[in-house]
Amino acid sequence: MAGLMILAGIVNTAGGRALKVASLVSVFIHIVGTIVIIIAVLASAPKLQSAKFVFTDFEDFTGYTAAGASPVFVFMLGLLQSQWSMLGYDASAHMSEETEKSYVNGPRGILMSILASVLIGFGLALALTFGIQDYETTLGSDIGAAPQIFIDTAGKKFGSVLMFIIISAGFLCGIATVAANSRMIYAFARDGGLPFSPFWTVLNKRTQMPLRLVWLSVIITIILAIPSLLGSIATLSAISGISIIGFTVSYAIPILLRVTVGASTFVQREFNLGRYSKPVGWVAVIWTAFIFIIFNLPQTWPVTTADTFNFTPAAVGFLLVFATASWFLSARKWFKGPVSEIALLELDGKVPESLGEKEEVVYSN
Repeated sequence: MAGLMILAGIVNTAGGRALKVASLVSVFIHIVGTIVIIIAVLASAPKLQSAKFVFTDFEDFTGYTAAGASPVFVFMLGLLQSQWSMLGYDASAHMSEETEKSYVNGPRGILMSILASVLIGFGLALALTFGIQDYETTLGSDIGAAPQIFIDTAGKKFGSVLMFIIISAGFLCGIATVAANSRMIYAFARDGGLPFSPFWTVLNKRTQMPLRLVWLSVIITIILAIPSLLGSIATLSAISGISIIGFTVSYAIPILLRVTVGASTFVQREFNLGRYSKPVGWVAVIWTAFIFIIFNLPQTWPVTTADTFNFTPAAVGFLLVFATASWFLSARKWFKGPVSEIALLELDGKVPESLGEKEEVVYSN
């Protein structure tokens, strides 16, 4: 895994052209590759599970139903993985400063990525479920459920090819994640929100990219992955839960402000949802509040060991306390908020005077 992340860092270091090629290949792999997997599993499977098994069979390994909990509650806990797979659609926003007509193409990219993820992801989930040959064998497989299904349906050789598609898709996601993370951290550092911000905001002279932050993202990712690589299921679950809660809450805050205090003053731009803007906004806020509660609950019951303990509430609580304390003790005295330095040249070809002079950008060799 560390090797793949380092390679992702190298691709990001190569510059914009390498990222463009990686993005195009990623789209091809995720769409065409997934379709190949779906067709291969369904066409080569010696037998297919019944629709009754796929759509109605319920298996609970969390321990909640045995303790008297409702199957609906267990289903809601299972939303963690599907919600996790939907993360990343905000990458268009993080890359907006490098996107032509980002005020339209940014939100369009977000919607298209969500739509593609839902359709292709649902199709893949159906294909894998229909392709299960022996439930107990698949469940207890040492190589994982999906690889076992590939081998059982397509054989070892072609099953390995299908796994290569999955690994390639994951690697390409890693490249995009490093790019998006570095831009997100750069924006925060540019606004003076990080220690040693002037150091982090230095751009590479050749690529005009924040390469220091690219490699910071790589290092942090590797460090966070170490516990899960050592077999800690609780750590992986906590990282997933924190990521989902952190991302979705950060999305929901501006949406909540838009549908409440900003409802009368918010000005819609070229790309908007029209009359559906407020209803969709309220659905998003309510959904975020719902998953915030669900994903902070224990994922298994009873909680008897560290592996069955959900560390998400502790981690989220620590971050909230740390951020709040930092703000009142220090940051409120010097943090001035986002710095306006990007002129909307795409709109009228002129830099509005209201934006003032652009902040000097520091480059490195």
